[in-house]
Amino acid sequence: SVIRSKYNTSMILGYCEGFVRPGNTLLHLDKMEVFQKMLQKVKETDTKDTYKLGSGTFFGIGLLLGYQCLLHGMKEGCTKAEFLAIDDEEKQHRKLVRYYQRSGFNIIKYVG
Repeated sequence: SVIRSKYNTSMILGYCEGFVRPGNTLLHLDKMEVFQKMLQKVKETDTKDTYKLGSGTFFGIGLLLGYQCLLHGMKEGCTKAEFLAIDDEEKQHRKLVRYYQRSGFNIIKYVG
């Protein structure tokens, strides 16, 4: 899944990667990336003040990406979802775990 700027579709703001496991019961998301520099560039070039109306929330683009993946999983018949938060950088890992917990996910297993 890819999120692009509404006004300049060549500007990719973020993406996520994952798959539906065979049997269509589990959605697995193992990568999500939001490009903060590109998001800032879009905000700076926004002539219609679109981003000033509701921007600056904690969840932002990442929430849209995650929920778009969940919607895809539901359409495919998934009843469970797992999002990875691999601990390859301590600060980022803490943010991801907190982010997923706020979204209603439970910690199942530590992956270092």
